[in-house]
Amino acid sequence: MEIASLGGFPAVQFCVSLAPEMFSRSVNIFLSSSGTSMPVIRTLSKVAKQALLSTPGCGCQPLTVAVRNISFSPRQVTSDASFHSVSFSETDHPKVLITGGLGQLGVGLAKLLRKRFGKNNVILSDIRKPPSSVFHSGPFIYSDILDYKNLREIVVNNRITWLVHYSALLSAVGEANVALARSVNITGLHNILDIAAEHGLRLFVPSTIGAFGPTSPRNPTPDLCVQRPRTIYGVSKVHAELMGEYYHHRYGLDFRCLRYPGIISADSMPGGGTTDYAVQIFHDAIKSGKFECNLKPDTRLPMMYIDDCLRATLEVMEAPTETLSMRTYNINAMSFTPEELAQELQKQMPELEVTYDVDHVRQAIADSWPMNFDDSNARKDWGWKHDYDLPELVQVKFLVSVHVSDSDSLSAARRKLKWSVDPRNSAWSNDDSKFGQKMLERMGWSKGKGLGRSEQGSTEHIKVKVKNNNCGLGTSASHEDNWIAHQDDFNELLAQLNSCHGQNNQLTSTEPQPEEQKGFSLEEKSKTSRKRVHYMKFTKGKDLSSRTETDLNCIFGKRGRSAREQEQETNSSDSQDEAEKTSSPAPTELDTESITKTVTSTLSMQEYFAQRMAQLKKARVDS
Repeated sequence: MEIASLGGFPAVQFCVSLAPEMFSRSVNIFLSSSGTSMPVIRTLSKVAKQALLSTPGCGCQPLTVAVRNISFSPRQVTSDASFHSVSFSETDHPKVLITGGLGQLGVGLAKLLRKRFGKNNVILSDIRKPPSSVFHSGPFIYSDILDYKNLREIVVNNRITWLVHYSALLSAVGEANVALARSVNITGLHNILDIAAEHGLRLFVPSTIGAFGPTSPRNPTPDLCVQRPRTIYGVSKVHAELMGEYYHHRYGLDFRCLRYPGIISADSMPGGGTTDYAVQIFHDAIKSGKFECNLKPDTRLPMMYIDDCLRATLEVMEAPTETLSMRTYNINAMSFTPEELAQELQKQMPELEVTYDVDHVRQAIADSWPMNFDDSNARKDWGWKHDYDLPELVQVKFLVSVHVSDSDSLSAARRKLKWSVDPRNSAWSNDDSKFGQKMLERMGWSKGKGLGRSEQGSTEHIKVKVKNNNCGLGTSASHEDNWIAHQDDFNELLAQLNSCHGQNNQLTSTEPQPEEQKGFSLEEKSKTSRKRVHYMKFTKGKDLSSRTETDLNCIFGKRGRSAREQEQETNSSDSQDEAEKTSSPAPTELDTESITKTVTSTLSMQEYFAQRMAQLKKARVDS
């Protein structure tokens, strides 16, 4: 083989009598050299064609040459280059690489895709150390999007066909470090675009509500309008949208993009975004019952539950190319303010306290963002439809926060939760073919009416509320003593009965009263006992003789006397003692008839006590 120069490009001249295996090996070695450009391919193709079609002078058979494809980058190609997306059959699963996989969305999307395409067909990557739960759930590799060579090796060695680019610095964090945000969000994107175009990947890059500015229409915001963001995060996302569409039209790159609203996750912690108040409020509500919002109460922003977000990402990636009328779509689910979210959450936690300490940086960012997204194109082109509105979001998110409230970060220990595909049981509630419903309809009932003679029954489904305190059923924070309020009424009734029937008018006897018998002490008994059956810790815990009156009232649920009542009782006892000292009445004979007074009544015991209770309540009202 002889290497010469033809027109400024290296060429190959082959001997006609060259052995077929040597010819194929030489061409493969030459084509594998780096820096080969498109004109070289055409030159080599002509040489190989001439060598194959010409008749060898030595009588050898024509050669069959297997030429390996050349890898090239848009950084090196000429203006007449073209790219073709890798196509795979319907039965083959794509090989997916997710950059920034340890963020709020990466782990959730990996779980969804692994259920769909298989565990080993989805690779998570990041520059951080993954927690054990993520590491053992599927393939994970280290990947730095700023390292072009490392990223290219990962794509080639793992035969990647789909690339999901989640690596980015969010709005508030990006404003605090503009240089790092510019490097990660823009330079890293360029590496991703070049590698995706070079290897014919299907590329997904998420955009955001931050891609719009104060001059954009806010309510609603269409897919195509003026975009003048005021943050480095928003600028980098507009840059990603335009560069992706340029690579699609210029090189045929299969680029797809969704503008996410604020994403509310089930168990992830906030990541520094302006809309993260909608995630933080659930964690603070469970931990302390208090939440301080850094936005104004009337700041309206579009939001979405993470399950809807991940499902939309999968649907747009699987959508046929011919159904996509554009490459960047808005998606939306709901739109609410911090005040509306707090009111909905207070239905689950009435004791939640919400205060507002406005962060002017975040507030300025939120005021420049859309209030509502127009996602009609996504619903029309590839059938997008959300499942979660604000009430369903609060119920699901609050219940999940209760179960995982001890997980303060992604690397913390997590409990495995199993949720059904229909957590709200909407399939049953919307089913009009149920036997019970048909039977009621035959009896004259119709949907939307309550049961009962006057249709006074409930028309809504029973809602489950979480009880996160130790109070009894039906109690509230402002009426803690209601559960023993009946004891006061009964004690007062007995006191009136005793005074009415002369039980407190017994004459005192001149005989000296015996000293009050000392209570039995289990602890003292254990000290004198010969048998070692009592131990100090056991006996001290069981002995009630050493407990105060307040402790016993708490144990037996009795209402303790207030300080005013005790003071009044002390004063009355002192005055009574003085009166007894001044007047010493002569001893009289014991009248047994006044003590044992018998009352005969035609009323039953239940009717008697009911009558006395009615009289007692009437006396209270009159007084």
